[in-house]
Amino acid sequence: MHVLMPCLGNKIGKFNHKKVNDYIADKLVKTPKLYRGLTIEELLVNKFEVGKKIKFKRITSFSGEKFIAEEFACERYKTNVVIELNDAYAFDYSSHMCEILEKMIEDCDEDNDELLDKLYDDLGMVDYEREFFIPMTAEFTIKSIEFLEDRGIHLIKI
Repeated sequence: MHVLMPCLGNKIGKFNHKKVNDYIADKLVKTPKLYRGLTIEELLVNKFEVGKKIKFKRITSFSGEKFIAEEFACERYKTNVVIELNDAYAFDYSSHMCEILEKMIEDCDEDNDELLDKLYDDLGMVDYEREFFIPMTAEFTIKSIEFLEDRGIHLIKI
């Protein structure tokens, strides 16, 4: 199984962050803006203040699409807090994972409807989320914190 396959689920519990981090280390690309909806745990563990440095200490996913991060922050996590990351080096998980899933679909037995359905569902999800991974060692400085009244979201720019 490819090292990225476990990344299709939540990256918690027995997820091997070091193994994925080692895999992505030489595949980082400069990205424009990336976004992440913060979880309750991330809000409790980190002290978000302008000028403060933060480090996630694990593989952390961001999206190239702001609305995806807002969906996670508001609908899934109920925190209404989004991080905007500018000019970072990240691993383009969606592109790599789409290639892996497309190859698996191509190699799959045409009669295995259940597996094909799962692979197509995964492909759709990965393509939709436009996900990038930030390595475990990445450290950022908080540049500003804003409240976007029209959306009821706190935006933390790093």
